[in-house]
Amino acid sequence: MFYKKLILLLPVFAITACSEIPGITITNPISITNPNAQTQIASNDFQGIWEGRGYQYDTSQNWSIKVTIVGNQSKIDYPSLRCGGDLIPLTRTANKIEFRERITYGSSCVNNGKTVITKINANTVKFDWYEVNGSKGAEGTLTRK
Repeated sequence: MFYKKLILLLPVFAITACSEIPGITITNPISITNPNAQTQIASNDFQGIWEGRGYQYDTSQNWSIKVTIVGNQSKIDYPSLRCGGDLIPLTRTANKIEFRERITYGSSCVNNGKTVITKINANTVKFDWYEVNGSKGAEGTLTRK
């Protein structure tokens, strides 16, 4: 047990020691007070299951969307397109979260697109999807289920 504590404290001692050396500045030291803690991807305002329809500009088609944000996990499914995958958080504010899509199943979805979820009210969000090149490709509205 002593060895585990010593191993966990060594990085703290190293960071502390380096911060005392002239010319070395640590701007974002890593906190290891609880290495098993898992951070929520989003505030409670975004937690839950969101469903709705999207409209794709280049094909003039509508399709179903399901976004699931629970704790530190986020997924996207396009049930009518039979594809989906993981949402990797990029940035977040109080009213908006930007994700990178990593498609893990199906062949009709574009991988690495950017999904932006913007809060409209407590039970409604706007869905915007951007191509890898940054051009907006689709939009929709999702409601909390």
